[in-house]
Amino acid sequence: MRSSRATHPNRGRELSEMLSQVVVSRPVLPDTCPSELARICRLAMDPDPHWRYENVEAFRLALMGFLQHAGSRRLAAQAVGARTSCSHAFSKVNTAAVAERIQNLFGECRFAYRQALETWPENDLATAGLDRAVRAMINYGARPA
Repeated sequence: MRSSRATHPNRGRELSEMLSQVVVSRPVLPDTCPSELARICRLAMDPDPHWRYENVEAFRLALMGFLQHAGSRRLAAQAVGARTSCSHAFSKVNTAAVAERIQNLFGECRFAYRQALETWPENDLATAGLDRAVRAMINYGARPA
């Protein structure tokens, strides 16, 4: 079960230790933090004020953009699952049923990646994932029978 206790990006045993981290270091964010949100947080909490958001409105817009991309990130994550299943199927004996399963899984992941990119063209996970899926299918098709 997940702990309800919050963790803070600047850690220390004493308040002074935490405050000094604010001035001299980068925040420690959980591994589960999406990369886009991590970038926004690091920019907002940068020790050098010149690197931070120009104002609270710019920060708010960045957060709103992150929230608007949630559907695209979710689609890309679903596509990763289908692509992984497709990759596992590549190692099975190449029967007509396996080939059909691979085609269906590829179609599923390709569709999800393309939908993710339709709603957010800058989704790097979807761009890279679609590229990997297409290359894997090309390699699969080039295998000797």
